[in-house]
Amino acid sequence: MRAVILRSFLYILTALQSLLFAAGLRPTPAQATAVSWILKNEMQHVGELICSNLGARMDSEPNHWRILADVLYDLGTGLEVLSPLCPYLFLEVAGLGNFAKGMTVVAARATRFPLYSSFAKEGNLSDLFAKGEAISTLFNVLGLGVGIQLASTVCSSKQGKVVVWPLLSIVHVCCDIEEMRATPVNTLNPQRTTMVVADFVKTGKISSPADLRYREDLLFPGGFVEDAGNVKVGQDLYRVVKPSKLNELKELFPKSWK
Repeated sequence: MRAVILRSFLYILTALQSLLFAAGLRPTPAQATAVSWILKNEMQHVGELICSNLGARMDSEPNHWRILADVLYDLGTGLEVLSPLCPYLFLEVAGLGNFAKGMTVVAARATRFPLYSSFAKEGNLSDLFAKGEAISTLFNVLGLGVGIQLASTVCSSKQGKVVVWPLLSIVHVCCDIEEMRATPVNTLNPQRTTMVVADFVKTGKISSPADLRYREDLLFPGGFVEDAGNVKVGQDLYRVVKPSKLNELKELFPKSWK
């Protein structure tokens, strides 16, 4: 699937470049820059297509994918900041940055519904969406104003941008992690299920989602929980029970197989 997408994209890029040249664009320096800019923007669509293939994984780990979306966005922004330092690799560096931003768009939009749904009470999901978008717009405007001030002072030089970008990215990701930990997601995923089993084995009590959200690993959710033993979520039935055992179960519980 991914190979087909990439092959189609490369074909589109080649065809697009040929069409632009056929329309009168010749490989002069200025026109080559224009073509490179168009091709660079097309990389965002490739990122969106590839990330959309991972949509099924985002339902069980919306917190993790929302954090990953912001990390990819910061990475894409950083590559754009670094692109003036290597002008001969502008298309590769800036295109990769747009690729990361394309993945960010899909991951952020796909996780928005499950995250908002965790706050919904008595069918007020539309109201939550409206208020969430309003808050997002407000802080985008405030961030734009702060960015303009930084661009005219500290970040007026390339060195300033290189220094300020990683600092702001670290603050951004840390705030995002704390925000996702505070989100009351009340569904079970593989990591939370193994944590529930581990807590039951150790204490004999069932932990609530509120108890688990501050303990789960949001960055690397596929980690192994030792106290849960051999419990795994999402295993195929034939890997858990041998065919001969299934026949025995059919004889013991005939009504359950109808």
